[in-house]
Amino acid sequence: MNKIFKLSTEISEMSVLKQKESKGGWSISLSGITITPPGGDDGGGWSFPSSWQNSGGSNGGGGGGGGEETPAPDPVDNVNDPSGALEATKDALTEKIEAIQAALKANIVPAKDLKDAQAVIDALQQTIDTITLLENSDNKYRIDVKPNFDGDPTKANGEFKYDSTTGEFVITIESIEDAYLSIFAHELEHANQLENGELFLNSNGQIDGYDINDEVAAYDIQHKMDGGLLYDEKDLNGLPVTTPFEVTPEAIYTAFPGVYDHLKPPATGGGGSAPSSAPSSGSNR
Repeated sequence: MNKIFKLSTEISEMSVLKQKESKGGWSISLSGITITPPGGDDGGGWSFPSSWQNSGGSNGGGGGGGGEETPAPDPVDNVNDPSGALEATKDALTEKIEAIQAALKANIVPAKDLKDAQAVIDALQQTIDTITLLENSDNKYRIDVKPNFDGDPTKANGEFKYDSTTGEFVITIESIEDAYLSIFAHELEHANQLENGELFLNSNGQIDGYDINDEVAAYDIQHKMDGGLLYDEKDLNGLPVTTPFEVTPEAIYTAFPGVYDHLKPPATGGGGSAPSSAPSSGSNR
């Protein structure tokens, strides 16, 4: 597992995660939303693209061995995770938290970044807590790691949907390497929303209850992970801002023109709700 970064006096200028460089982004699909993507998509579905660029980041080398081997954890009955993605992700996020905490203890984080450092720690910890929530859930989950599952090598994509044939809520991601962890965290936040009743399975076997605030929460975690201690100095497209940036509905509408208009209140020209359909994945640009 890659290390977060080497502790140094440059820590405040390093990203907590290194992103996959591309002119694309990632898509997050929920089975309760339907549009027809540009260019057509027989599968229907709704995707959530992004165009964030690599903001720097640093991946160090792997750690040394030694000592007794840690026994593999017992499998969780309600989670089908053949790649061990959840456990590996918990370990990676714990490392990142410990690295930031060590930097704070060593007093090498500038005073102006102390609050932001804690916000990033909170985002990382929330994802760890969500994984634990899923592992103890009455719902069934499946984690599918499928490299380039969307057929587009320039974009790092993820998807959250319900599989009615197996009765599992499914998170599909392309990888659990550092560059993809924030995408996985975004998908896990949607699962967290399901566990907390913000999203639910309707009588047609589709995920329902989705609105723009669910995306605000998911993008907020994703943004903090990718931006690191300087997350509030760039917008959702990775562009510098003159005032501290915060993920809001308006920020999402601005970052992705037209994509989320159906979630706007009717008074502002949006539909205010989204119909349900069979799940699909894809990226709209």
